[in-house]
Amino acid sequence: MSTPDALQVAARTPGTTRRLIEVAAVVAEQIAPTQLVVVGGLAVAAWTSVEATDIDVLMPQTIEVVGRLEGLGLVRSAGERHWHLPGTRISLEAPASCIIEGEVAIPILSPSGLPLDVLSPADLLAWRLEEFIATGHPEVADQMILLRASDLFDATQFVRRAEMKLIDRAIPLLDHLVDTWPEGSASDDLQAISLEMRKVCYPRTDA
Repeated sequence: MSTPDALQVAARTPGTTRRLIEVAAVVAEQIAPTQLVVVGGLAVAAWTSVEATDIDVLMPQTIEVVGRLEGLGLVRSAGERHWHLPGTRISLEAPASCIIEGEVAIPILSPSGLPLDVLSPADLLAWRLEEFIATGHPEVADQMILLRASDLFDATQFVRRAEMKLIDRAIPLLDHLVDTWPEGSASDDLQAISLEMRKVCYPRTDA
């Protein structure tokens, strides 16, 4: 089991993404055998060149888990989902208790060698595609392209998850986006692609 000192050492790890991965790994070690899975921006950063700014994880917040987090020196704030490490800018959010059935977590090693489960690039891409369909945001587009290029990207898993989310009809348009962004594209182009994705995925709804 980790100690408050271990978390403080992790919080001094050089490099923002490396630091957050190390902190998440220390927390995961603290609550084991309960599973913690990294999701969100830190998961994207784990598989790509994107820099993370905070930690999003899936973990159940049982009385035992809460006690172990408090034992590390973490303080809950802004509701039951949010934790922070006093004296640092490190924050952790747990939006849900576990991954969805059918999703895959892939183990990595933190900078110090601690194991850490991270949501797979394919599952992350399915989530980001769903977000892009709704928003057309350039940052999400960039992340989708990087996730698609990951060495651990599983196309079969991605299609399966897209089908379950009812967004698989957007995949050909995603392929077009991968081929054309960022060269010669602008935000208006992304909005047009996002709108077309909404039309093919949700034909009975208003754009």
